[in-house]
Amino acid sequence: MRTLRVRLYPGTAANGQYLEQLAGACRFAWNHVLAGHETDYRM
Repeated sequence: MRTLRVRLYPGTAANGQYLEQLAGACRFAWNHVLAGHETDYRM
């Protein structure tokens, strides 16, 4: 198994806020899909 770490450097405060919102949306989508897979596995 491999791990990839990425560090992002936003140029402005607005870009930093946008990246935080984007990361939150990705985390929400990941958790939603993961919950669905866990439910399917239990069945």
